[in-house]
Amino acid sequence: MKINENACESHIRVGNRMKTGTVPVFRGVNNCNGGFSLVELIVVLVMIGILLAIAIPTYSWIVDRARVSSCMADLRTLQKDINAYIIEKNELPDDLDKIGRANLLDPWGRPFEYFKISRANKKRYTGETLAILLNNEYDLYSAGKNGLTTQSLADSDSRDDIICAGDGVYVGLGEDYF
Repeated sequence: MKINENACESHIRVGNRMKTGTVPVFRGVNNCNGGFSLVELIVVLVMIGILLAIAIPTYSWIVDRARVSSCMADLRTLQKDINAYIIEKNELPDDLDKIGRANLLDPWGRPFEYFKISRANKKRYTGETLAILLNNEYDLYSAGKNGLTTQSLADSDSRDDIICAGDGVYVGLGEDYF
């Protein structure tokens, strides 16, 4: 190894005394200047920014999908509870309180929507021009991420709703039901 002509002054502890001397610096290694240059720091910050620009939207998408999956599982549980009530009482419950689930909230913190199908209650349809009922006995759904819903799944406010359709055969996003 070749020793650089430049040497760093150093204080070395020998026993109880401090000794001042020089420490040789090897070529390619400069122990006198610690730290990073401004260019190196900027390059690292740019790389971190690029990674965050990729990671944050992906993370948001994963969180949204997890909430939808959780909501679908909750809707399936509610369906089972409603069907158990129908078998026991031979009638539909008037509301979710009758099955002990009035306080159950969707992943966005809002209560689930339940309506018995009758002429007095609103019904949910697949579209404006093609008015096909989603269910025959009751509607059960969550208003989804935006918290807005309309009577028709064709409206943009209902596209993110998590619905039960086909009398319980389909549970998923309203936009995927078409």
